[in-house]
Amino acid sequence: MGTVTEAAVSRSRTSRLKLCGLDRPVSAARRHAHDVLVAWGVPTELVDNAEIIVSELVTNAVQHAAPDGGAEEFGLSLRHRRLVIAVSDRAPSVPPSPRPECPAGSEAESGRGLCIVAALARAHGCMLSADHKVVWAHLTVPRTSSDIPNAAAA
Repeated sequence: MGTVTEAAVSRSRTSRLKLCGLDRPVSAARRHAHDVLVAWGVPTELVDNAEIIVSELVTNAVQHAAPDGGAEEFGLSLRHRRLVIAVSDRAPSVPPSPRPECPAGSEAESGRGLCIVAALARAHGCMLSADHKVVWAHLTVPRTSSDIPNAAAA
């Protein structure tokens, strides 16, 4: 199981799950996201959207970073009303920008992942370093979620 931490000063919450060596990293990350976000009191609709984003980002890392070691780690961070989902891998390339046409009725079996992420997330992107990359997406927790730490702030 992953690690979950809560900082007392900022009331921020983080959770990480190592994906290296897992037989089914996509389902493990999705299950971990669901369990952690429900425990944090995140609204159901946002949990559902986060699970979809987690599936897409981890699937991309597993498929496209496989020659470089695949997906390494998955993380969640919640502070104020901002939920960040991040997946790291060792592939040296930046994922392509989502195509603006994102074919809804296409017969293609793949190629829609980042389009889905773009549609569900408030923002998304990629950070590169010398030895890995992190692909991230961020969602905004609705103001009505009074049980989220610092939900009224920001």
